[in-house]
Amino acid sequence: MSIISVKAASKAVTIAASVLCLGGVISFVRADETQKPIALNVIIGASAIAFSSHVSAQLCEESAKYQAGKLVEKHEIQVKGVEKERDTFNEKYRKQTNVVTEVKAINAKKEQENFVLGEELKIKNALIVALQKQLEEIKSTISQRYAEIDEKLAQEDKRYELAIYQLKTSFQESLKYKIDTSYEKLADTIAYKLSDAKCEGIFPQLEKLYATLKQMHPKHYQLLNEIAYVEGEGNEVVEAITDIYFQISDEIAALKVKYRNTLNIDERVALEAAMDELIERRDLKKFIPKPKVDKALDYYQQSQNEQLQNIKEIARENSQGLQELKDEVYELISQIEAKNMEIAQLKQKVAKLSEPYQFFGKGTLAEIGNLVISHYYTNYGYVFDALTWEESDTGYKLIFGTRRNPALTEEQVYQNNSQIQLAAITNSLHGTLPKFDFNRQNSTATLDVTLKKTTKKESVKDDIDKLWVPASKFEKFVSKWERVRITAGSTGGKSPTAKNLALAIMNVRKGKGEIRLYDPQHGSKKDFWNMPKAGTSHEDNIEGMKELCELLDARSEIKGKSHKFILYVFDEIDSTIAKHRGDASFKDLVVYSLSQGSHQDLGAIYIGQSADANTIPGMTHSQWNNATQLHIGSNASVWIDKSTTVTNEDKTKLLTQYKKISEYCERMNEELGLDIYTDAGAYRFALAVPLSGLPKFIQLPSFDSYEYNEVMTSDNQTPQPIERTVASTTVSETKCPQCGNEDLRKNGKHNGRQKYICKSCGEHFKI
Repeated sequence: MSIISVKAASKAVTIAASVLCLGGVISFVRADETQKPIALNVIIGASAIAFSSHVSAQLCEESAKYQAGKLVEKHEIQVKGVEKERDTFNEKYRKQTNVVTEVKAINAKKEQENFVLGEELKIKNALIVALQKQLEEIKSTISQRYAEIDEKLAQEDKRYELAIYQLKTSFQESLKYKIDTSYEKLADTIAYKLSDAKCEGIFPQLEKLYATLKQMHPKHYQLLNEIAYVEGEGNEVVEAITDIYFQISDEIAALKVKYRNTLNIDERVALEAAMDELIERRDLKKFIPKPKVDKALDYYQQSQNEQLQNIKEIARENSQGLQELKDEVYELISQIEAKNMEIAQLKQKVAKLSEPYQFFGKGTLAEIGNLVISHYYTNYGYVFDALTWEESDTGYKLIFGTRRNPALTEEQVYQNNSQIQLAAITNSLHGTLPKFDFNRQNSTATLDVTLKKTTKKESVKDDIDKLWVPASKFEKFVSKWERVRITAGSTGGKSPTAKNLALAIMNVRKGKGEIRLYDPQHGSKKDFWNMPKAGTSHEDNIEGMKELCELLDARSEIKGKSHKFILYVFDEIDSTIAKHRGDASFKDLVVYSLSQGSHQDLGAIYIGQSADANTIPGMTHSQWNNATQLHIGSNASVWIDKSTTVTNEDKTKLLTQYKKISEYCERMNEELGLDIYTDAGAYRFALAVPLSGLPKFIQLPSFDSYEYNEVMTSDNQTPQPIERTVASTTVSETKCPQCGNEDLRKNGKHNGRQKYICKSCGEHFKI
């Protein structure tokens, strides 16, 4: 836009007025006295006109320039705004175009993969059809072979059954003859003896034996009938029949032996029996000669052996044929199983190809995205293919491809309270529900998950930083502390905080000095110390406290001399006091160490659980007030409630601050997924109670913010007092092996040897 100009018009008026003024001057010079006033007025008027024209021109020009500048500036601002909006729009368009391009590329890739998979699927379907046809042929062949096997088995079974039947019949006939003849002979003989008066003395035994015969006879016939019902393989049948045969034979032989024993009751009866037998043997009608019997038995046994051998041969041939058939059947079954396995694998591959694409990686968002995919595929059969995810200020977005379910609607994906289930799966913020946004053009669905509300975090952090000392200033804040009481509940972080405090104090001193740690919980689950220890029991706590008090006395006697700084750390001090409540000496030592003034180059950290000193046997709040106190977490509110050194107004103020800080730490830990009991970097705080002035809240640094080996120099990593042994000499000649000072103090005896403490450097040694 051009600038408006009135310079030409003003110049013309000025020239005209100047000419008029010049004419007035000439007239004034030439005119007489009566016309000079008129000429003078003309001069004045023309001069005024020229001057006013020039001034007005300047003013108009400046005003026009100012207005034009404003218009130009406004126009340029508008142009810049439009250009910025254009750039923003172009950038969004570019990003959207890139996303669309990526989605199209992914879709094209997926379509190509689907095409390839489809072709593979067709090939595999054809292969499955061929395999199924082959399987039907195999089944038909197997059925035919089974029919042949059954027919062959049926034929061979008839021969086998015939042989077994003949064997059973032969044994039954032989046994029946044996039973009938044996029992008939025994019964006749016993009846004959019972009718003979000469055998009157053995009548009772004979009658008893006769009764036994009556009992055993039906039993043996029952066993004889069981032969017909014996079943099993060839060898098993033969063994069973043979067992029955020998059982009956043995029992008949036993009856005969019993009969003979009955006859041998006395010699007379035996003699008579012998005579009767002799008479009986002479009767050819009743007695068969032994050679003839042996020959008959041999013939019978040979016949039975031949039959048994024939049966075994038949069974062996049948077994070989059956084994061959079994091998062929097993081979066919193995082929069928292999084909079934191949078909099952192909079906698995087909099913796998139809499953949704998963997110890769083991990140939280990838795992959550896969859970969402599994939820819809398992419960509803919807296929959400993984594409990508994006993080936002309030949560994250999961982007899925829906090309395989293009007609999905919000009503379908939210059915059966799925939105509430999604909230649980995605860990969304309480009170919010994940939402799907469908893009029909690109076939995508975006799941928007809210994890936290949009808050002005920085302003909240700034507000909290006004209420506490930030962790970044922890070391500077605690650098001058010398006697400190630390309390927290069980698993409240006492020990890690005490370690940070001790090493922060030593770090300010450039690691020059020594830390003597006494930990009665050494080796337990609550042992979080990873630094050298001077003691590991409650008794060591007592000895360490004695040592501290002795050093306080020794150094207080030497004025104006610097000593090596030693920081004592007593863990579980409350438990040690409670354990030795019957002995007030330890409690008195604690009180004494608290009451002594500072500036002895000695520090002490007392660690316990109770913020209420009155719960510790023999201790009071006033005694602990001689130390700086650090109460962690909920112990801060306990101390505020029990304190007698803070006004009610200040208590209310501190409790309000406590509530805000506690809520802030809980919220930050929840948002970041931190566990105050297990995560070293969780948000924690404590109330620092100084020796004078109002308490102040402090943010505790992460556990293990300091490492012992990094803070302490190698010359100062001695965790316990060193008692050196020097050569036996007179007391007047004894010197400290550390500094050579002769100003020593006796410190009791050990195994008959005198112990000393150097009053100058605090060295322990014995002679």
